[in-house]
Amino acid sequence: MAEVSHRIRSLPQTISIDTATVTDDLSTLLGATEIFGLRLINELNIVPHIYRGETWETVVPGTKQISTVEVDAAVTSIVRSAFRNWKSLRNITVPSTITSLESSVFHGCSSLTSVILPPTIKTLGHGIFFGCSSLTSVTLPPTITTLPFHAFSGCSSLTSVTLPPTITTLGNGVFSHCSSLTSVTLPSTVTAIGSHAFLGCSSLISMVLPSDISVLCHHTFKDCSQLTSIHLPDNLTTISIRTFEGCSKLTSIEASSFSTTTFHNKNGALKELLVQSGFSTVRPDNILQNRSLRPPPIKNIYFDVRNWARTRGVDGRLPILSAAARSLKWNRTKQIFGANMPSIVEVDGSTGLPPFMLAAVGSTSDIESVYNLLREYPPAIGAVDCEPRRSSFAKGPRKREGIFLSDGQSSVKLVRR
Repeated sequence: MAEVSHRIRSLPQTISIDTATVTDDLSTLLGATEIFGLRLINELNIVPHIYRGETWETVVPGTKQISTVEVDAAVTSIVRSAFRNWKSLRNITVPSTITSLESSVFHGCSSLTSVILPPTIKTLGHGIFFGCSSLTSVTLPPTITTLPFHAFSGCSSLTSVTLPPTITTLGNGVFSHCSSLTSVTLPSTVTAIGSHAFLGCSSLISMVLPSDISVLCHHTFKDCSQLTSIHLPDNLTTISIRTFEGCSKLTSIEASSFSTTTFHNKNGALKELLVQSGFSTVRPDNILQNRSLRPPPIKNIYFDVRNWARTRGVDGRLPILSAAARSLKWNRTKQIFGANMPSIVEVDGSTGLPPFMLAAVGSTSDIESVYNLLREYPPAIGAVDCEPRRSSFAKGPRKREGIFLSDGQSSVKLVRR
C-alpha cells in the first residue's frame, strides 16, 4: 500500500479538515471521492478520518499507511493520544512552537525510529513513547525537569540515552523493558528515581547513580540480567532489598557506607550487606518521635540508621543527645547508641552535659537510660560540677554517696552503689 503524509494544522474549531498529500495517485489509493483528513474528537484526540461524499468516517489507527506527519507551526500543543497506535508512523516533524506533549501522544507507534523534540517543550506527558519498539534515538529538550512514568517503556530498540542537565526526576517504569539499552547517562541534577525505572533492561551493564539520590525503590533494576556493577549514591538513606532482584550477574556494589564492593549474588546477600553496613528496617525518625518501631507497611525497605545516627540535626545535636534530652526509653536510645557508639563521649552544646546527665534531668527521665549511658562511658561522671552529698541515710549501716543533677526546674540523684 502507498504511503500517506499528513500535515496537522491548528484546530481553532471542534472539527478541522485538512487535505492530505499522498505519494501515489489519490484515486488509486482511496478512490476519487475519498480524501484523508484529521478530526479533533472531544478536544482530546486527533484521529484520521476519510471523507466520502458528504460524510466523514473514522479510520481505525494503523489501518492506513500513514508514515510521515508534519505538525504546522501554528500548533502549540499536541493533545493526549494524538497518534496512539499509528503503527506505520516513521517520521514526525515537531515545530519549535510546541510547548507541551500530552500523555501517550506516540503510544504504540511501533515504526517510529527517531524524534527530535524542540527546546521549547517544557512538559512531557506520561507514556509518551510507550511501546515505540523501533525507536533508536530521541533528542530531549533542555528545558524539561521530569521524565514521567513509562515515558520510554517498551522501547526495545533504544540503545542509549543522554538526559539533559535539567532533569531532576525519573518516574516509575520510565525505561522499563528497554531491552537494548546498554548505557544511560544520568546528570548530577537527578534526585529521584521511581520504582521499576529500569525493569527488564537486560542489556544494561553498569550504572553510576548521582550522589543526591536518597531513595532506591523496589524493582528499580529488576531483571537487568547483564548488570555487573553499580555505584550507589553517597546520600542513599533508603533502599529496598528487592531493588536488584533478578540481576543474576551483579557482583560489585560500590557505596560509601559499605565496607566492601564485592557482592555475593545469592538469596539474602543484599539484606546481609545492608545490615552489616548499619541499615535497619526501623525508620530513624520513628525512634526519636516515639512512634512505632515496626517495619513500614511496604516490606523489604531498609534505612541507613548508622549514617543518620552520625548526622546532626538543625539544633546541632547528634541523635543520641536528642534522645537523652527527650528522656526516651532505653530500648530506643540503645538503637541510636548501637549505630554510633563513639557519640557517647559527646557533650551537649546547649547545656554542657554528657548524654547520661542530659537523660537524667527532667521529670520524665528514664533511669534505665541514665544507668546504661553512664555504664557505657563511666568517665562522663567526671564532668559533674558539684560536690558529692551524703545520703539522708548517712547514720545507717549502709552509707551511700550521690550527686544531684538539675536543669533549674527539677533534679535527680545518682547514687554510687
